[in-house]
Amino acid sequence: MDQCKALALEFRKNDPSAFLIQSVFSDSVRDSQLEAFPADETFHLPIDLPFSYDWIFSRFHPKVLVLMAWDTWPNLVISANRFNTKVVLGSAVIGNRKKGIMGKLTKSVFKHLDGIFPSHESFYDVFRSLVPDQIPVKVLGDTRFDSVLKKIEDNAKIFKNLKIIRILKLYFLHLLTNPAKT
Repeated sequence: MDQCKALALEFRKNDPSAFLIQSVFSDSVRDSQLEAFPADETFHLPIDLPFSYDWIFSRFHPKVLVLMAWDTWPNLVISANRFNTKVVLGSAVIGNRKKGIMGKLTKSVFKHLDGIFPSHESFYDVFRSLVPDQIPVKVLGDTRFDSVLKKIEDNAKIFKNLKIIRILKLYFLHLLTNPAKT
């Protein structure tokens, strides 16, 4: 949610009239969290079945579907394609889904994406190997960690010892490069 909120605020800043929809699959996200989100519509996604998402695309006609981190539900991506909605994966991370049967499934879904934006340079080669050349892969970073690092840098006087700032940056870099272990 933090990544999505940071991205939604950027969309709002650049285009205040943009119609934003925030959806989640996890039951751990409370309705109050969704209501507080800076979006025009919020809801929980249905189970990933063929045609489960048609009502979303036929009602809202989104131009772009931004998936975050690793949430690439196959039927959601395919439905978006069917309704001519561009699909991008932002703050992208990859765990154990790059080899074997999971790698094949991941590749079959990723070929339907219009772009992948890894959260860190260390993920670039893996994502590049999982998609055809015509799908752009560009490292943009992780909106959640970028905002935390900016707060640290902007408030350096609070951290009187610069060594602390360097340690925090290294810690966040570690989190970005080892997401499955955190």
